[in-house]
Amino acid sequence: MPAIYQPPGPEYTDLGKTCYLAPFGQKVAFYGKTGRTHWAISKIPDPTILIVEAARDRAVEWTKPVDLPFDENDPWTGLHDSRERGLMVLYLDGAVREVPVSTANNVLRALFSIRSSERVPAEFR
Repeated sequence: MPAIYQPPGPEYTDLGKTCYLAPFGQKVAFYGKTGRTHWAISKIPDPTILIVEAARDRAVEWTKPVDLPFDENDPWTGLHDSRERGLMVLYLDGAVREVPVSTANNVLRALFSIRSSERVPAEFR
């Protein structure tokens, strides 16, 4: 496995698996039941989360086409484990940022949303 896909931290010992996953669902960048279909990038508003560092128990073999189902009712599902730091994400514009674990569900849901009508606070832009 290329080192770039290896999650950071000495606690991660599951070699050959990665936590860097694309959330998929109805209102996120990768939509549908499998996440294989995506919207035209030019039609997705900023800021929009594209890739996440999922919880360690969601790790998958780095070569498998398996990603993370997005739970609109509980957007933190599968995203945070016992780590104290926040959620590391890759935005559509290429920026990598940390989303604090204290982020409210409605804000996190808006950060994943491909709909421009969702309100995202300025500190997340």
